[in-house]
Amino acid sequence: MAFEQTLRTVGLPAAADLTSGGTVNPQFCFVTTNASGQINFTGAGAVADGVVQDKPNAQGVEGEVAILGITKLVTGAAVIAGDPLMANASGQAITATAGNFVRARALASSAGAGVIIPALLLGPYKM
Repeated sequence: MAFEQTLRTVGLPAAADLTSGGTVNPQFCFVTTNASGQINFTGAGAVADGVVQDKPNAQGVEGEVAILGITKLVTGAAVIAGDPLMANASGQAITATAGNFVRARALASSAGAGVIIPALLLGPYKM
């Protein structure tokens, strides 16, 4: 069961419509702030600034971004509780690999993609 606890969030404008995340719910995916201070889904292995908590539906619409605490997070593949997590190309959480940036730790396991799990947000660090 996914849960959230003691989340620290900030409001940031979206760089585009973030309501379409492909085949899964775009809510609870990793996001990164661009040079204009707007959020978009984090690219594979890149540094994530946090996890989007809602679905901003147009450029400039404020999105709530979790930056610290325990958040819900959508997986992009199977993960095991305790795994360090990074973003895949869609901003979904996958088990981190060498040379990529970790932004969270899985607090539950997932059997595959599209599952919402609880995750502890960490300060980003490179594997």
